[in-house]
Amino acid sequence: MTCWLCEEPEQSKHVESRPVLQVRVVRIFNTYGPRMALDDGRVVSNFVAQALTDQDLTVYGDGQQTRSFQYVSDLIKGTTLSHTGQYASDLIKGVTKGVTILHTGKQSLANCSLDI
Repeated sequence: MTCWLCEEPEQSKHVESRPVLQVRVVRIFNTYGPRMALDDGRVVSNFVAQALTDQDLTVYGDGQQTRSFQYVSDLIKGTTLSHTGQYASDLIKGVTKGVTILHTGKQSLANCSLDI
């Protein structure tokens, strides 16, 4: 193999001094918070839009599908930490075990007079 930079044999000393590319991967879960678009089709915004218009909440299937949720400020803080190198290991955004859609709907209705 030859060096990508000078086409000399790859054992050239400048190849060894190439900077290491640091990679950060952020997996974003279902994020909720202020300024959500009520028509974006996600479960939280659907539930909020239906509750604001006094509609019963729609749960598709048997409601046992799971989702992981995170508040927008937690997403921003975690992403900032991972990209500034202040967090050296894996950083999971959201919870490691999701909650069911049915449970989320019931929690959403705790103080409402609507049905699922």
